[in-house]
Amino acid sequence: MADITYTYTQSLPLPPKRRHFSDAGPYTLCAVQPDAALKRKYCRQDPCECEVDNVRKVRNAESNTAHVAAMARGMTHVEGGWPMVVVDGENEARWKHVKKIEREEAYATSVAKLAASMSRRLKENNAIDCYENYAFPTRPGQQPTDSCIHLQTPSVSCLQIISIMENDRGSVSQTSWASPERLAVAIRCPLSSELVPCESQVWDISRPLQPAASLLPRKGWLSSVAFAPKECNVVAGGGVDGTVQWWDIRTGPKPAVHSGQSDSHSDEVCSIRWLTAKSGEALSTSLDGTVRVWDMRNLSAPLPPTAILRLTGGKGKQHTLAGVCLEYDPLIGGPSRFLVGTQEGIVVNSFLGLRTAEIVDQVAAHHGPVYSVARYPGHASVFLTTGDWRSCIFADGGKEAIWATPYCEALATASAWQPKRNALFFRSRSDGVVEAWDLLQDLHAPSLSAKISKTCLTAMSLGVDGSLLAAGDARGNLYIAKLEAWLFDEARSGRSGDDINWAEMAEAERAVSVASSEGSGSGSFGWLHDASNFEEPREAMQDYERSVQEALNSADFG
Repeated sequence: MADITYTYTQSLPLPPKRRHFSDAGPYTLCAVQPDAALKRKYCRQDPCECEVDNVRKVRNAESNTAHVAAMARGMTHVEGGWPMVVVDGENEARWKHVKKIEREEAYATSVAKLAASMSRRLKENNAIDCYENYAFPTRPGQQPTDSCIHLQTPSVSCLQIISIMENDRGSVSQTSWASPERLAVAIRCPLSSELVPCESQVWDISRPLQPAASLLPRKGWLSSVAFAPKECNVVAGGGVDGTVQWWDIRTGPKPAVHSGQSDSHSDEVCSIRWLTAKSGEALSTSLDGTVRVWDMRNLSAPLPPTAILRLTGGKGKQHTLAGVCLEYDPLIGGPSRFLVGTQEGIVVNSFLGLRTAEIVDQVAAHHGPVYSVARYPGHASVFLTTGDWRSCIFADGGKEAIWATPYCEALATASAWQPKRNALFFRSRSDGVVEAWDLLQDLHAPSLSAKISKTCLTAMSLGVDGSLLAAGDARGNLYIAKLEAWLFDEARSGRSGDDINWAEMAEAERAVSVASSEGSGSGSFGWLHDASNFEEPREAMQDYERSVQEALNSADFG
């Protein structure tokens, strides 16, 4: 009997056609004309704040894991893996052992297996060009053009937030950089006592979980710190008790040497600066109205009378001026000039000799204390001051500011020039905002304004290379912010070599000053430019003190 068979057939689909893509211009899908009736009902609000969130909230409370304290310990590993029969340091014994291993059959098999796995990993890495420049779409070897540069959005990215004080029991009073990664922080703690002092700290930015070293003052707390030039292990500090002391962080938290109480300041040391590296001397200013020149190698020796400069001003120079901040940079202003900002709003220009100091000139700059003063890196006779609600730029010998920021609602607490860019400085405010003022771009508004803290910023400084910004607030938090490249690199900013003609601006200011003095007076703010008059600005000083108290109360120390 024959087998019955049936053949099933099915047609195969054709292979998919290869798709071709081409560039095409835009075309209109829909056009909606504006409605005049709705436009009349539109109300413009400035400022307008709106919170938009398309993610459903599933809980009210938020939590985060606790920090895990870790420490990186390096080890010098030169060579290892040799058997006991091979003596370390004998090359002949090593050569014999290597030849013995290479003759074994398992050696070739192991090398073949490792080569196969390595070849696969290399192909995976070559699939994506990790070195491709996505920021500036230019050809290899081509510099970015100005059109690419101006498309950048100014921003500041906060790298780290270091909580130095627990339970908001203190504030950061000053910061000082020694290298791109090492930073000293002076901490103000009103609850500390003579028996239990408040320690300041030295931080390594690459290891933010715990401080690299501690600075334990003689009593109270430190109001100012400064690293020694060309020595990242030596830190000088001024205490609330008026003493000057320095530490070698390699030897422990206690100061190596401190000044005697009889030769120290009678009030808080608000600022301290090292002189040249070879002399081993330092400058300090205090609320007691003096500037002292210290021999840091022998702080226990009494100071000669010529090493003490008394800050006086007013009519007949009878009023004592309380020092708040110091500016001394031998590479910019020279080794014999320094500036002192005072609590009365006056900036004192002084001359420094061989362990002597004398006042050269004074200028009334602000309504309240001058918190920061810094000379411009590109022009030694121009300096920046910050106090009350604005920042001003003065020239040596001038009585009026050649430029000033508009008054802002929050108090200005600190400022610093960018060392790697011309005509650019940063300023911190009491509302937690950090501003960047690029004077080559805009003289009336900041180029960048970023809020990094919820409370008052009390200290701010720029890193050695200008790429990092450190700011401390009234709750003891330290913020490390990474700046965009155009904020510290002139080549990326598109203004390489450009600068403001400060000499011309200073000459114009002098001409205005002479004309105003010969005319009807000094204008509506003429009392600001007369250091001998302390009666008329009393109301402005009272308003300023009330604003400072409100800012401190909002910090809520608990």
